[in-house]
Amino acid sequence: MSKTINFNFDIYSKVISTTANNYLIRTKFTVEENSTFSEICNNWVQHFSAVTKTNWIVFKTYPNKQRYAYRKDYVCQHASKHKSLSLEQTSDKNRIRNKNCQASINILIKNETPNTLRKDEFLRKGLNTEIKISFEHTHKVDNAEAYSYLRVCSKVKNEFVEYFASGMTPAVAKNYHEVKLTANINDDCQGSGMDLIKTLADAQINPTDRQVVWLYDTWRSENYGDRFDKGVCEILETKKQLYEKSGGLLEISNNPLKNYEFCDCPAGQGGAFCKHICAIHLNGFVVQNNPHLSFSDHVQLGELAVGKDFDSSFLQSMNIDNVVNIELDTINCTSRGASTTTAEFSSGANINPVELEGQSNTSEEMKAELIVLQGEIDRIKQMVDENSKDPYLLKNLKKFNKNLKSITTVTSFVNVTNHFISHKKQIGTQPTSWSRRKVGISSGAKRIQAGRPSTMETNLSVKKINDIHPDDPSNPVPKNKVEFKQRVLKGPYQPVNINFPRSTFDEQRKDILSQKEIKRLQNREIMKKLMIKTLIYLSKDKEKFPQR
Repeated sequence: MSKTINFNFDIYSKVISTTANNYLIRTKFTVEENSTFSEICNNWVQHFSAVTKTNWIVFKTYPNKQRYAYRKDYVCQHASKHKSLSLEQTSDKNRIRNKNCQASINILIKNETPNTLRKDEFLRKGLNTEIKISFEHTHKVDNAEAYSYLRVCSKVKNEFVEYFASGMTPAVAKNYHEVKLTANINDDCQGSGMDLIKTLADAQINPTDRQVVWLYDTWRSENYGDRFDKGVCEILETKKQLYEKSGGLLEISNNPLKNYEFCDCPAGQGGAFCKHICAIHLNGFVVQNNPHLSFSDHVQLGELAVGKDFDSSFLQSMNIDNVVNIELDTINCTSRGASTTTAEFSSGANINPVELEGQSNTSEEMKAELIVLQGEIDRIKQMVDENSKDPYLLKNLKKFNKNLKSITTVTSFVNVTNHFISHKKQIGTQPTSWSRRKVGISSGAKRIQAGRPSTMETNLSVKKINDIHPDDPSNPVPKNKVEFKQRVLKGPYQPVNINFPRSTFDEQRKDILSQKEIKRLQNREIMKKLMIKTLIYLSKDKEKFPQR
């Protein structure tokens, strides 16, 4: 495509020749501190991309050459490099990045030697870099689809980082950015409707939805860690040091909600009480969806919110009769170089001061049931010891221990107990339905799946054995040329005659055939004799047909 390129972004650039979208440019590249020739080439190509609305990828580098200082080649992003070559290998048929584009940029930085200075007049003027541009693309450059493939510029990336830091979500940040772009174009009196459309379609200044999500994930992982416990804790450790230097306080717990259970749905992953957990509760199961905070947890949260002036007695029970002695254990806190205190009850268990009156009776009943449970376990142990040589008992004991090991939460405890207790009587099937079942399907009163065949029935289907010879004409003709030629050379198919094994009975050789075949042969002999007698009777010349 023909397009006029403006090289005003490079103050040292000098266009030497221009023929059919092929440009030869001389410019000046100088290496400063903490920079390399590779970074300088990338910066120049980025400015060129912003002006021409194109993207370029590195094709090849030449870092260790003696004839010149450095060389780097670029190709259009729609070239076949690192892309699927066929349409079938692409996931989205409507957006194919591979256009087999041949456009390229070759940057060559020359050495300043007496010989090169003598031959190159531009090198004597300080223009040590030669850039060859082939801007002949095999695709359109100035349309909406081409704009959607452009990379986001660094200025727009910094703007979106500010949006995310202010609390915007990716969707809100994109809408806000589009409003700003629209307002800037409307303020310009020369702006037209087509300019607005091109601006919103340009991914360099208006990123796509996918690019905005990528920017948000990158910003979130850098500031708050990955979406895993390890990544979050590492970021919090670095922030804790910053808070401590400024006189703040940050308490970190690796697994504060270890008994907390949640659903895998989008709402449940955020800790919400979703409809799935509600259904589990309605079916009589217990789910630890709300974390249980002890009295010391409440006191610690209050100290983090208010500071050392927090009064822990405010969280005590309102019942005067149930007041218990509270011992204050001093905990060293790094906030402001002072120490704060947390309150814990002196009783054996942590008692929640806001618990209901009926919960005290529940705890006493729980202790009594635990004593009964321990007694029953001792009784079972004694019974197993008395019958230690019973293999059937050993098998069931292993199964029982396996179920006990699966109890890790309150929900799993309820599930195991319901499995032991609630065995409802099944409605049996009639004997006539048993006899109609296929061989191999479970017998008895157990019901089988209705409607479509179950997996058990499908696996019982016996495949028919194909006894047809491969050269039989009923088979399709081979498509392979070699196999087809061999088939023709073999000639017509000749069926193989199957001979049954023979054995001797009563000094006579007889074929071992089925009863039907033997009967058929006997009938054939009888019919043969009858036909001979009939022919003898009908014949006038009886001498030609001697009697047997």
